[in-house]
Amino acid sequence: MRLLAPTFLAALATFGSLSAFANGKSTQKCDSSSFSSLLGTQSIPGAEVIEVEAKELKKYHSVSTHPRYQDAEIDACEVNLYFINPGMNSTRVTVSVWLPTSLDKWNGRYMGTGGGGWQCTMGKHALNYAVSNGAAAATTDGGLHGEPFLTDYTLVTPGNPDNFLLERLGHRAIHDMTVAAKEVIEQFFGRKPSNNYYMGCSTGGRQGLMEAARYPEDYDGILVGAPATLFPKFAVRILAETAAMNKYNTYPNACEFEAIRQASIEECDHLDGRIDTIVARPDLCKFTAQKAVGRPFADTCEGNGETKEVSYEAARVYQIALSGAYDNNGRYIGSGFDIGFEGTLAGICPLSVVVDKASGKRTPVPFPFSRQYVEDYLLKGMQKVDWKKVSLEDLADWQEQSEREYTGILEASDDLSRFRDRGGKIMWYHGQEDPIIPTGVSYGKWDQIRQRMYPSSSISEYVEQMQSFIRFYVVPGMSHCNPAPSRENGQAPFVDESTIAQLVQWVEEGNAPERMHVSRVTDPVQREVCQWPQRPKYVDNASKLTCVQDSLSVFGRFPPISDWPTRFIEVLPNYLFLRTKKVAGEL
Repeated sequence: MRLLAPTFLAALATFGSLSAFANGKSTQKCDSSSFSSLLGTQSIPGAEVIEVEAKELKKYHSVSTHPRYQDAEIDACEVNLYFINPGMNSTRVTVSVWLPTSLDKWNGRYMGTGGGGWQCTMGKHALNYAVSNGAAAATTDGGLHGEPFLTDYTLVTPGNPDNFLLERLGHRAIHDMTVAAKEVIEQFFGRKPSNNYYMGCSTGGRQGLMEAARYPEDYDGILVGAPATLFPKFAVRILAETAAMNKYNTYPNACEFEAIRQASIEECDHLDGRIDTIVARPDLCKFTAQKAVGRPFADTCEGNGETKEVSYEAARVYQIALSGAYDNNGRYIGSGFDIGFEGTLAGICPLSVVVDKASGKRTPVPFPFSRQYVEDYLLKGMQKVDWKKVSLEDLADWQEQSEREYTGILEASDDLSRFRDRGGKIMWYHGQEDPIIPTGVSYGKWDQIRQRMYPSSSISEYVEQMQSFIRFYVVPGMSHCNPAPSRENGQAPFVDESTIAQLVQWVEEGNAPERMHVSRVTDPVQREVCQWPQRPKYVDNASKLTCVQDSLSVFGRFPPISDWPTRFIEVLPNYLFLRTKKVAGEL
């Protein structure tokens, strides 16, 4: 059964809602009438709840291939709220709240969840996971429709981006979801949650930082994964490899790029004291892509596995992916990926290329999220881009425009003092093999927060001060929010319930996690991750993990000193490749 709220009943419904909360009454009856007092205009500030429905889920088991949500069978009460923002000509928003079926089955916790790409939700699988562990949980579509990487809500009309819906994606939808969920929980159980948690990765990770900055009272503990932060620059930076291929007029296929990646792993795998095909110490790795020139590889991407050799041109493009990009005027476009990153996954990674089978012609595949961001929000739907002509100068110009127009909507403040002062805790992780968001994005945001909050502290002081409420972990062998797809089960670390349990213990018991726990790996020594700025070092025949201090040289806005020579690749003669060219007979 669904209940609808005519506008003329709004005031009465609001009064009923406030009375129920004041009396602390618990319904624990999973039907729509139990939540009728939520109908109206004040349950969510600035919104009008127009419909509510509730139904029981019996022996529910969601179907998910996502490793985090291989969940248990549950009984739950599902409550769906539908609201609009009057006067904003906005779409209808859905908030879904799942509740344990009775007060004695609820542990008093609430978990909010975030989105990915252009969306505010990653589905209801996380809700199933939370309820199976005794918590209430919520997700929201934010009134946004489309796919994670390509969406249909960017433009009102050509020339007029829908900034209200972009604001929902940025921060408003998650806050509205949180307010609504807490009201539903109080209506059902008679009291608000005692502890509130949030988890999200990528867009969801950035939304978590936005929650801490804008709405510090919403959550006590926040799990942030690979956040799409420093957003106005990052959203364009991911196109740098496409522009680099255009610059050098070369479009190598995935097999050639993978051969360079394998060369980097062979050179640097051992630097952490363990040989496992994971480059866990890229900061110690001196690999440059030109070392792979001439390396033979089997081309199974376009042929039948015939042997070819890595070209000089492919190495130039790959080196930009590793070192970071600058345009010819010296403008910094963005940090590079860690050595060993998986950058050739078809269609969604920076080194993606499509091959026309008939002609053999190769075309770059720009990251779809960023392609749409440029065309619809920066160019405002007024022109299409020829992505085979895009230059690094174009990207630098777009970044400057992006920062001017969208920083306030899509980027979290660097001042998290209100969240810190009320006792909030953040666990922050980033997969070191991430092929979409470089770890340098997290380093850069971490450093900007540090500079804003502790500008006068020494290194040892600000590390300790930051770690009092933010703990950051770089996970070797992990891809973007998921186990690395090229790794077999047992070799691909993943962040899931064991990490969330650490966050709960930190918030509720004060047990700060020195090392983060991961799962999906068979070797116990790999189930712990060092806290930044420490890095892993395996000793005793790789049977024991130690964490050693990093030099703090890698921040997203500035390249490490060891990479300074690559700064001049685009503006001075390319000395790094002179020897390779001479051997090839080009000099």
